[in-house]
Amino acid sequence: MRSLDTRGTVTAVFGPRRLALLVAPLALLCLAPTGHATVRAKTSLATKSGATRIVVKLKSSRRLPAASRPRAVSVKAGGRTYRLKRVRGARTAAVGLGTWRSRAYRRSAAAKLLKLAGKRVTLKVRSRVGTRSLRPRLASPRRTAPPGDTTPPAEPQAGDITGQRAIDQLTAELRGGSVRRSQTSGDLSESFELHLCADARFRYYHHQSYVGLGPSATEKLGNPWTVVEALVRGDGSYRGARVRGAFTHQRTFNSGQQAINEPAEALIEHQNGQWYWDKQAVQTGQASCDPTL
Repeated sequence: MRSLDTRGTVTAVFGPRRLALLVAPLALLCLAPTGHATVRAKTSLATKSGATRIVVKLKSSRRLPAASRPRAVSVKAGGRTYRLKRVRGARTAAVGLGTWRSRAYRRSAAAKLLKLAGKRVTLKVRSRVGTRSLRPRLASPRRTAPPGDTTPPAEPQAGDITGQRAIDQLTAELRGGSVRRSQTSGDLSESFELHLCADARFRYYHHQSYVGLGPSATEKLGNPWTVVEALVRGDGSYRGARVRGAFTHQRTFNSGQQAINEPAEALIEHQNGQWYWDKQAVQTGQASCDPTL
C-alpha cells in the first residue's frame, strides 16, 4: 500500500584530476570540478514482490564526452561486491547517465541487503578514462507498507454522509488510534503499524525478520495527518476515509534519524464489523506516538 501512507559529494573530472570528498545527505553524491559537469548519483534499495535490489541513478548537469560516460557500476557492501547493469529503457539523454541495478535477491540474501540500509557503501563508477570511488549511504526501500488498494469508496447514495460532515466524523473517530497487521511468507515474517496521533503527528513502523538472520525495522514519522475525503453510508454498513500527510523523518536499526520529505496516503475503512487499511484487514488499538528506534 501507499502508507499514510551520501555522502559523498565528490568533486571530480572523469580524467586525471584530484578528488575532494565532501559531505552531502541522503545518498546524494556530486562529482563537480570547476567549470565541469556535476554528476549526481542516488543510491538506494528497492523491494518488490519479495525481491530486493540495489539501484543507482546517475545524472549529469551537462553533456559528458563519450570517454567520460559510465561503462560499469558496482557497489561494495557487507563484505561483497554487487555488480550493476544498466536498465534497458532508462534515460538516455545527453545529461542522463542511466539507472543501474543489481540482480534481484531473495530470502537470506535479501535480508542481508536490507540490513545495509542507512549504512555507507563503496560505489565505483568506471569510464574509459578511469574509475572513481564514492561513499554514499544506501537509502531504505521506498515501499513503506504492504501492497494494497487505495481506490476511493463507491459513489455516494441517497442518505449517505459526505463532504465536511463526513470528514469531521472520521477525523474524530480515527484520532488517537492505530491499525496494524502481520504476514508470513516462507522464511520472512513482517508486521506493519500506522499510528494516527491525537496531536496530528503520525508514525509508521515496519518490522521484518528472516529465519536465522534476525530482525530489521524501518520507522517513519510525519506531521500532520489529515482526512481529505470521507464517506459514511446512511444505513451504517460502511464508513471510510482517505488520509494524507508527509513523512519528515526516518529511522532504521542501522542508522540514526534522517530528514526526508515523502508523501504518504492511506485508505482506512470499516465494513461489516471489520477495519481495513488499504483493503487489508487489520487490528486496531491506541496510537503509540513516540519513536521506538
